[in-house]
Amino acid sequence: MADQDLALHWEASSVIRSRFRRSLPWLQWPYTKKSDEVEEDEETNPKQHPVCTKSVELNADALLSVLEHFEGGFADIPKLQAEVRVLYQLMKHDVKDAKQSSYLDAWDLRRLYTFCFRRQLDTTKRGQQPRDPKVRLLFKKIGEFRKCWEEERASWDTFESSGSFSWDDNEACYEQVDESDGSGLAAPPPKPTPEPVAHAEPPLNALKEAAASPTPIKPLASSPSLESLANQFAKLDLGIEMSSQQQKNLCELLSQIEMMEASKSETQQSIDRF
Repeated sequence: MADQDLALHWEASSVIRSRFRRSLPWLQWPYTKKSDEVEEDEETNPKQHPVCTKSVELNADALLSVLEHFEGGFADIPKLQAEVRVLYQLMKHDVKDAKQSSYLDAWDLRRLYTFCFRRQLDTTKRGQQPRDPKVRLLFKKIGEFRKCWEEERASWDTFESSGSFSWDDNEACYEQVDESDGSGLAAPPPKPTPEPVAHAEPPLNALKEAAASPTPIKPLASSPSLESLANQFAKLDLGIEMSSQQQKNLCELLSQIEMMEASKSETQQSIDRF
C-alpha cells in the first residue's frame, strides 16, 4: 500500500466510522473492573487496554488493514502514528493532544498486531478455530504469510544444499555452471592485479657523462691535535675552573664532533653526485 492508504482503509470501515460518529474511542477494549486505589483516565491507563483475544475481536477491522498494509512484516510505530493522525483529520476528530493520542493508539495497535501472530500460531498447533469470523479471516491471512515465508526458506535451503553456488566474503553469489551452455550466471571476473609503480630514471647518457667526469670529493679534514685544542681552550677566559683532565676530555669531545660534521658533509656530496 502507498502512504496514507492505511488511514483510508480505516476510514472505509463502517465499524470505525460508527465509533467516531458516536464519539467513542475508535479502538475498543473489553471491560475491566477499575481499582479503587488507581484513579486514572481510561484512555491513558495501560491497565484498561489488555492485550487478549477479546481485544483482537473488538479491533479486527483495524488489525486486518494493518496486516495488509505491512504485508505481515514489522509494524513501525512512527508510520502507524502518522496514519492515525491522518485518520483523525479524515474523521474530523478533535482531541486535546493529537500527538500523544495518536502515539498511544499506534502502540496499542502494535501490541495487538504482534499478539495476533503469537495467538495464530498457538491456535494452529492446538487445531482450534476462533469463533469470530473476522478473527478467523485475520488468522487465515497470517497463516498464508507464514506459508509463503516457509516456502521461501525451504527453497533457499534446497538451493544452498545443492552446492550450485558459491559465496565469497563481500562479493555476490555466483552459480558454478559452465559458461558454454549459456545457462545461469557467469563466474566472477578475476580481480585486477595492481600494476607496479614506474619510477622515473635518469637517461643513460647522463649516467655515462657523470661516470666519465666524477665530481671530486674533498678529502676529510684531519682532526686537530688535542694539544692545540687544549692551548686554545686555555686562552679562553670562561670564568670556569677546570682541571687538566677535564680540559682534555672536553677537547676530545669537540674533536669527535668536528669529525662527524666532516663525515656528514662528505656523505651529502656523494648523494648530490648521483
